[in-house]
Amino acid sequence: MFVRFILLFIIGILSIHPILGQKEYTASNNLKFKHFSTSEGLSQSSVIAIHQDNKGYIWIGTRDGLNKYDGTRFISFRHNSDNPKSLSHSWVTNIFEDDKNNIWVGTKNGLNKYNHNQNNFTVYKQDSNTNSISDNEIWDIEQLNSNTLIVSTGNGLTKINLSENNFWFFAKSYGLVIP
Repeated sequence: MFVRFILLFIIGILSIHPILGQKEYTASNNLKFKHFSTSEGLSQSSVIAIHQDNKGYIWIGTRDGLNKYDGTRFISFRHNSDNPKSLSHSWVTNIFEDDKNNIWVGTKNGLNKYNHNQNNFTVYKQDSNTNSISDNEIWDIEQLNSNTLIVSTGNGLTKINLSENNFWFFAKSYGLVIP
């Protein structure tokens, strides 16, 4: 009986803790939300990734392009097979900004670095004959230090030395376990 009481007491405390731990929000916080859709200029309604850069632009990755929002309008970037400086694929999987304020965009078919001045992209794709990323399907992008990015792909991890433009990859075939 005593054990049952203790268990009920612990369950009661644990269930009430989230309620007591929540901060009260009121209308005085002036939170405002604006919903965007294709009618406002978003390239597609399924949002996969969002990032706000150091200049305040909001980058939105969808299944049909990358969108740059300046607070009033959208600029959309999509893959164009006639333009090698376009996105490598329109399905965006990840958006990342490094410590040098470069915007990196992962897609279903390659890694892209946004060129601010030219308003286009440098594309990095897997190539078995050269120094390249381990796979074209990009899952995640992180920065290890000021000169190194780690890119998670469908075939493992790629370490990119940004200052020397060198790529090292650790793949399934090298014993990397990918769940």
